[in-house]
Amino acid sequence: MDHFNPDGPALSVLAATPSEVANLTMAWTATQPQWDILRVRGNKSRDQASFFDELAAALQFPYYFGENRNALWDCITELSWLRGASFLIVFDLAQHLLSESDEDFRLLVRTLAEARDSWRTVTTDFGEGDQRPIAFHSVFACEPDAVHALTQRMTAAGAVFVRLVPEPGIAQSPREVWPPRSQGE
Repeated sequence: MDHFNPDGPALSVLAATPSEVANLTMAWTATQPQWDILRVRGNKSRDQASFFDELAAALQFPYYFGENRNALWDCITELSWLRGASFLIVFDLAQHLLSESDEDFRLLVRTLAEARDSWRTVTTDFGEGDQRPIAFHSVFACEPDAVHALTQRMTAAGAVFVRLVPEPGIAQSPREVWPPRSQGE
C-alpha cells in the first residue's frame, strides 16, 4: 500500500467485485495494522439519508452526528474514537453511491478530498518516535463493468483520482494505472 500515504491521491477508483473488495480489505488490514480500514456499502447509500446512516455506522460516528454536511465534516476530520493512525474508507459498489443526486455525490468527493488535505497537516506517532502525517484516503470500488461510468461521474464531479488495479496474484498490493485525472483532462 505504498501509494496510500499522506501525499498520495485522496481518491482512487478500483474495479473489483464485492468479494474481491472483501479479500483486499482483509489483506490490507493484516499488513497495515496502523490503519483503520472502513467499508461503506454504496448499494445501501443511494440517497443522502441512507448514505449518512451507512457512513455513520461504518465509521462509528458518535451519537451527536447531525446527519448533514457540516456534521459530516466535523466527524470525518475528527475520528478520535477510532484506533488507527491513518484512515482508508472503501466505498464498495460505488457505482450506486449517492446515485439519486449528482450534487450530493459532487459534495461528497469534494469533502473527502478536503478532509485528506486537513489530515495531512496532523502528525502522529507511528511507533518508536516515528512522527508522520496522518493519511486519509477513499477508494471507490465498483464492479468492473461499471468503472467507465464511475470514472466519468467522478470526473464530472470535479474529482481528482487515480485508478487502482490489483497486481496479478498479489491481493494486497494494488497499483496506480493512470495519473490523477480531473475534470477537463
